[in-house]
Amino acid sequence: MTTAYPGRGSQLLSSPDGATFTKVGQLQQVIPSGQKSSIVDQTNLSSPGKFRQVLASLVDGGDIAFTGIADPQNPTIAALGTYQRRLQLTWFKLILTDGTQTLFQAYVSEFTPLPRIDYAKVLTFTGKLTLSGPVQFGSAGFQFPGFQSPGFQTAFE
Repeated sequence: MTTAYPGRGSQLLSSPDGATFTKVGQLQQVIPSGQKSSIVDQTNLSSPGKFRQVLASLVDGGDIAFTGIADPQNPTIAALGTYQRRLQLTWFKLILTDGTQTLFQAYVSEFTPLPRIDYAKVLTFTGKLTLSGPVQFGSAGFQFPGFQSPGFQTAFE
């Protein structure tokens, strides 16, 4: 039997130092692109058979696009622009409604500081995070002292 969780109430938090996390506005959408592997073609004249011989070489953590409710008075939204201008590798934590927590480092690769305006709709802000390194998963209530914490597991390692 499958259990379905609502997306409403999920949170994105940021931290420049990895110790103190601050909620980044109110989210509407978080859309991860997923991890991708770089594949190298190592086929040569002595390769067996009639098929290409490939080798996975690197894993790219991918991107996370997000949309949230714009609030000009919220300094955590403006902080995304500061991280981007400083080219700062920043810690992020995504907390789902079931308590699952994901920890990762990323650069703010896209950020729209002016709100998107749609007639009769809420003002929104958008951005994209480009991950650097592995994604860490933890259970509800888990504290994040660092990547080598017990109870944490790296995705696909």
